[in-house]
Amino acid sequence: MSKLREKVKALWHVEGGSLTQRDFFSYSFAGLGQNMIYGIMNSYLMIFYTRVFGVGSKDVGRMFLAAKLWDAANDPLMGSVIDKTRTRWGKIRPYLLWTPIPIAVITVLLFTAPDLTPGGKIVYMYITYILWGMLYTVCDVPYWSLSSVMTPNELERTKLVSFTRFLTGVGMAAPTVMVSLLFALQKVPSAKGAVGDEKQIYFITAVAMSVVGAGLLSLGFFGTKERVSQSEDKPSLKESFGYLFKNKPLMMILLCNLLAFPKAIQGASQAYVATYLLGGGEWVAILGIPGAVSSTLSYAFTPAMVRRFGAIKTYIIANIYTLIPMAIMYFVGFKSIPVILIFLFLTGLSGGTIGVIPTILIADCVDYMEWQTGKRSEGVSFSVQTFMAKASSALQGWALGYLLAWAQVGGADAITYDPGKLWSVYTIIPALGSVLCIIPLIFYDLKGEKLERVRRELPLRRQEILKTEVTRTNEQSTD
Repeated sequence: MSKLREKVKALWHVEGGSLTQRDFFSYSFAGLGQNMIYGIMNSYLMIFYTRVFGVGSKDVGRMFLAAKLWDAANDPLMGSVIDKTRTRWGKIRPYLLWTPIPIAVITVLLFTAPDLTPGGKIVYMYITYILWGMLYTVCDVPYWSLSSVMTPNELERTKLVSFTRFLTGVGMAAPTVMVSLLFALQKVPSAKGAVGDEKQIYFITAVAMSVVGAGLLSLGFFGTKERVSQSEDKPSLKESFGYLFKNKPLMMILLCNLLAFPKAIQGASQAYVATYLLGGGEWVAILGIPGAVSSTLSYAFTPAMVRRFGAIKTYIIANIYTLIPMAIMYFVGFKSIPVILIFLFLTGLSGGTIGVIPTILIADCVDYMEWQTGKRSEGVSFSVQTFMAKASSALQGWALGYLLAWAQVGGADAITYDPGKLWSVYTIIPALGSVLCIIPLIFYDLKGEKLERVRRELPLRRQEILKTEVTRTNEQSTD
């Protein structure tokens, strides 16, 4: 039992750090809960709308596009609201108290199919989905911002975000596992009545993910503490966006992540590779297993790499490494499925590291702006992270459409794909993203002595600000 406690402590503890075990696991499991909710929406909402609710796929597609455009503008605005927030609980944690229950309710409503006219269904779909997106933004931007104010220690942040990213992957998979089990039970005569039809399966899963997910998400408020002190001066909307665009390192991280969008094309094209090159859609899940396993392993060694090389060098190394198995896989070809699975496993060994580092770098950029201006802008800065994900998704979808058209052969009645071109879409194009994303990092200068100076001087400046504000408060109370 003592050995187990030691291993658990090694997972979260950093000598001289600020985080407690409660902080660490509360924040991480809040991420698990958040992604249980996001996972049911991301994996099944499209098929629910078209198969169960009876809305046309074109109508659903138009609705998704409109909602994404709104979300893109919504995230920085939410970030600015966070930066102006001051409460007795902190500037970020309160949002994780107020949002879990409403987002759970709206998630259940997403997977409710009321008996409406065709026009009424579209109106219902728009209202519930856009409302869901707004509520999710109100919890997502604060959630990731919170990691930067829980501790100023880079290694603690790395461990925290690494373990959290692992649990968010578990959360994303949870709805898929539950839906699959319920569909399997549906085929058992004795259980079919209890499980119900397809509509009931999605509804049951949505309720389960929402209730459990909201409970876990609330740990982000009840189990954590904001330790990085804040100035009482509230930045205006103009000031918040001014800090954002003056923060050159943050802009380089934004550009880096946008240029990395081709890497997502591998996952997006996986169904086409499985169907047209490997013989059937059943291979989609099998192709996803090796990378999922190796990405999970990479979370374990990411903190050690950051400690050894620093966050920015670790990110560059991980992307350069990714090129090697992808390029070899292209030249080896797709004739041997075991060989493909081996190379997918090797490629995934950098996946967790690449997923963790941007969050760490953004936290450094927030510290840097505070060092320069005396004010923190976690909200606007971390809204960049959610904006990047949405913008990259849009670019990836746009590019994949053109690439598939390039690889397509045959007419509308007999569409197929040129094997060599389709295989290059799956291998070489994603490898290109690993090259492109490194370019902005050449101009990223928040590293080495400059970063160490920020880390040395910032705690002293915070102490001076705190002393000044205490003195001001005492003088006002005396008056």
